[in-house]
Amino acid sequence: MLLAAPGTIVVAVGMALAAGTLTASADRTVARPASPPSPARPSIGAPAPPMITAPPGPSWAAGLPADTTQVIRTNRSNRWCSDVFCTNTEAWEKVNGVWRVAAGPGRGGRASFRSTIGPNGFAPVGQRREDDGRTPTGVFAIVITFSTTTTAPGPMPWRRRTESSVIGSDHDGNYNTWLENGSGGDRPSMEYGFWLDYNHPRLSSGVGPAPDPALGSGIFYHTSWPSTRWLPTYGCVNVSLPDQMGWLVAWLRPSANPRVLNNI
Repeated sequence: MLLAAPGTIVVAVGMALAAGTLTASADRTVARPASPPSPARPSIGAPAPPMITAPPGPSWAAGLPADTTQVIRTNRSNRWCSDVFCTNTEAWEKVNGVWRVAAGPGRGGRASFRSTIGPNGFAPVGQRREDDGRTPTGVFAIVITFSTTTTAPGPMPWRRRTESSVIGSDHDGNYNTWLENGSGGDRPSMEYGFWLDYNHPRLSSGVGPAPDPALGSGIFYHTSWPSTRWLPTYGCVNVSLPDQMGWLVAWLRPSANPRVLNNI
């Protein structure tokens, strides 16, 4: 009993102190299990972990096939002369996901070479015409490599260029077709090179889609005459020094699905 005002009796509700925790039987206090501690929160203003991003690739690589890891690029350059046909040709390779200029026999130990194109420069995409003196702009596959050597200088598909090797230019069924019944002669300008997949080139007469005679034939990368290294071409790309053009032919690999980029 607890003492209260005289004549009043107050009955204490049963209460106990157990294990340091207040419990009640008849009052409104109910014992609850202790809550687990809240997880630690990161401090406000803590720096976020650094993001790892791949280095950006060159813009010209955006439209290439996913498995292409070798590219030969030719673009206008004033490095050696100011004429519209003065260009520079570079060999690029993709290593561990990153594009870089390959090591080669060009200036500074890089595969970067002086070259020339048609006397009237590059034609815009789709606008090259027969005998217009321009080199086509675009992205091209390689039909075949060639050389005057008796064996292939590299692993790409290859043909030996003989004195009778020509590309048909008459407006008939053999237009833009490799033929072995002509009189090409022993031309130093065709010592090494490769043929671009422009205007449906044919390796055999009548095999494959028909070329359009209005668009031109025989668009190559090739060497030059020794006495006239840097003259413009009829529409091809002239990497004049044979050791440099020969290096390009030997460097190319079928497994790299190579592409040629003109004016891109």
